[in-house]
Amino acid sequence: MGFPQAISLSAKDVHVSDVESFARMSSHGASEASCSTTSSYEKTLVWGAPMSHYEHVDSHSAHRAERHRGMRTDQAAESDPAAHAQLQKELRAKENWDTMISEVARKMMANGGLGRKICINSGGMVCITYEKYLRRYPGTLLSDMIRNPNHDLFRKGFIFLDRHPFAAVEIVNSYRDGFIPVKPPHIASEVWQNELLYFKMHEADPPIPGLDGFLALYRQSFNSEEDGRPSAGFRATLYALLEEPKSSTLAWFISMTSLILVVASVVVLCVETLPQLAKNDQLQSTFEFVDVGFVSAFTFEYLSRLLVNQNKRKFVFRPLNIIDLLSILPTWITLIFPAAEASKVLKVLRILRVFKLARHSDGLQVLGKTAIAARNELSQALFCFIILVILFAAIVFYAEDNAANPYGEPFLSIPHSMWWAVITLCTIGYGDMTPVTDTGRLFGSMACVAGVVMVALPISVISSTFQEKYAEHMEKQKIEVGSMRNLVPSRSLSNQSISLSSSQ
Repeated sequence: MGFPQAISLSAKDVHVSDVESFARMSSHGASEASCSTTSSYEKTLVWGAPMSHYEHVDSHSAHRAERHRGMRTDQAAESDPAAHAQLQKELRAKENWDTMISEVARKMMANGGLGRKICINSGGMVCITYEKYLRRYPGTLLSDMIRNPNHDLFRKGFIFLDRHPFAAVEIVNSYRDGFIPVKPPHIASEVWQNELLYFKMHEADPPIPGLDGFLALYRQSFNSEEDGRPSAGFRATLYALLEEPKSSTLAWFISMTSLILVVASVVVLCVETLPQLAKNDQLQSTFEFVDVGFVSAFTFEYLSRLLVNQNKRKFVFRPLNIIDLLSILPTWITLIFPAAEASKVLKVLRILRVFKLARHSDGLQVLGKTAIAARNELSQALFCFIILVILFAAIVFYAEDNAANPYGEPFLSIPHSMWWAVITLCTIGYGDMTPVTDTGRLFGSMACVAGVVMVALPISVISSTFQEKYAEHMEKQKIEVGSMRNLVPSRSLSNQSISLSSSQ
């Protein structure tokens, strides 16, 4: 009967040959030399029995067996030194085997079956957990360490890692809780991603719940609206090309081509309204033909993005996609219904193409997010502004009282005076309407001061919100680029982490 060689790792002085020879002696009987020197006490040994089995042997019998064994050992040493040496090896193997069995059982059954307490010092933050939890997800860094008999974490139950302390706490907790939490708010996203890679949480077998790919995890952290991304296949590739310009060189080229087309279409739309060109019918026909080409490209892009998106309803009702649709519809309507060609409304809608630039500009996207995030502050400021407009329009109307105004138009009514109030509160002052009475000028000055205060109050809130949204947007861009590169991370980083930890 043979035993696995791993048992030699539990005691320094245990040899595989010793254990196997002792096993053969216990199972099939020893040779004549061994039998002649083996006491009756040794023949009563039960293989694999706990140490308490031997501790309850009658003390007199044990003493007699010990004395008898010593006498026979001396005789064997004189008659056959080789047999004596073999017997000593077998006895030593048996004692070490019993010690190992009892020690392993003690460690595994400690703390209600949770095993030993393991201490992990990460950047000065000490995390204490049980061995059973660390064995929960094979393939991860800590699980591989605790399963390696040669590693310090297995032998000493302690290890120091020069990693982010608070991230290590969350990762160690995930072994006990059974899932990876969403990025903690006090840890930078790039740091959190690097720590997950270092601890090899993506290589867990079985996979850890909550870690379904790095990109999905961080999109969930930022409440991203890009939940229409296909999971895999050709549609996922097209989605990356059309919606993620930083995912590849080809995607960047497609994005730049779309940007150039948008700029060119806006330029053509502006140039065709020049007086010297508006009267040239041939040039107008050329402009219309070029515009149809631009709109065809925009339509193809819109339909392609719609087809590859999983959540088509949400795609259609996104603000930027609504603008895209409104910017291409006027051209097709005028082609299908020529009677509507002269409609000024349709011509005005064509200028909405300029908002397509927002898809290619981080600043415009952040500005839109800032307006949405600060909508409460902006609505309150707008409400106060409307009150001031009505107030100063009424005051200056009654102060002027239809007085003759040699510098501009008179204040004919309160609604007519609202134009002056808006221009004055915004500190613009066109000069088309000016108060001429002393009372009107006094309240006009008060309107200027109130306008400065009114404009300055929400600026601090909007500025802080813009900085916050811009930092979040840029951080998200870095994470997505890093996640695309590390979606199938190489094992070089993991191997380096294991070698570093093993050396410690």
